[in-house]
Amino acid sequence: LRRRGGSNFDHYSLARTYQLRENLSIMRMILKMAGPVYTWMVILISFFVLHMILPKTSGFELARNLLAAMFDWMIAVDVLFISLTLPFFDFRFRRIAVEIRLFRWILSLHNSRIASAFAVINASEDRRQAADVYFNWLDKDLDRNKNLK
Repeated sequence: LRRRGGSNFDHYSLARTYQLRENLSIMRMILKMAGPVYTWMVILISFFVLHMILPKTSGFELARNLLAAMFDWMIAVDVLFISLTLPFFDFRFRRIAVEIRLFRWILSLHNSRIASAFAVINASEDRRQAADVYFNWLDKDLDRNKNLK
């Protein structure tokens, strides 16, 4: 990468730094989700493997059909489980989920200490302010370079 002078290089550097931070936060979220998702997927795949292992004879037709139905049912359960647990893994999902009645009901089932951990008003405001500082810094840099030209 050739070094460019002026605001183009600064703009690239700032955007790249911000993107790397976002990538790291996404990777952390994926690592938190890996264990539970892996557990649910092992159960799901076990139904498929058992369906494939059983002989394709009339004696095992009921068991094979039941395993196929359980496989389809587990896909739906996996999607529901992952969708409902996403807010536990990242604040971005949590901020949106608090507005959903079902998720608020799930939080009310927990004790107040756990529910207060999901009060993201202060955390999200801090993150918004940090993002605003970043973009204000970028705007000031670009405006300064326009005035120099």
